[in-house]
Amino acid sequence: MEHRCLVEGCEDGRNATYSADFLTFSTPPDEEHQWSRCDVYKRDNVTAGCHPEGFGRQSVGCSQWVYDTSVMESTIVSEFDLVCDSEPLRPLGASLFFVGVAVGSILTGVIADRWGRVVTLMAGVVLTTIVGTAAALAPSYGVYTGLRFAAAVFSYGFFSVPFVLCMELTSIDARALVVAMVYYGIGMVSTDLGGDVYTNFILTMLIEIPSYVFCATHH
Repeated sequence: MEHRCLVEGCEDGRNATYSADFLTFSTPPDEEHQWSRCDVYKRDNVTAGCHPEGFGRQSVGCSQWVYDTSVMESTIVSEFDLVCDSEPLRPLGASLFFVGVAVGSILTGVIADRWGRVVTLMAGVVLTTIVGTAAALAPSYGVYTGLRFAAAVFSYGFFSVPFVLCMELTSIDARALVVAMVYYGIGMVSTDLGGDVYTNFILTMLIEIPSYVFCATHH
């Protein structure tokens, strides 16, 4: 998401826009972007207001940013200011999510064998709903990544438990076909279809739903 520094004395963070005339004298240019994303010119004369004579030519870092909302109104990056010095934190959410998937793959099997697959599935649905809603309201990036980790642990049962149940209910001679149908539907991603997520969703259903019907009728 494109961003630049908030220029204090020229704009307010609540109604600032990404493009502004004062950027020509308040923000240094950048080779890759029109304006520097992490620096502004130091204000040498605060009383001059938002005018060229109020800014020197020494670049300093900033702690507030303005984001380009022409494409997306809000993202994780803009919500938690994951830019400049905090940019390396961006992959942390995805990394912890997949760590949670690994943990969930172990715990789900143990819990399902001990208390049953249906109980495990229902508990996963309830807990994932609670944690997922809490993640959407997270006040900080640290809380968000922690909740994403928990969501990954709880949601793994959505894939493994129904799949195992389906296999157990399907006759031996039909299991290979069911495995192929279910996993092809789960494994399909939107990038396979040029990024059209709606088309992907419909085609995934067309592949997966018959597999579950086939599973239910061949046991």
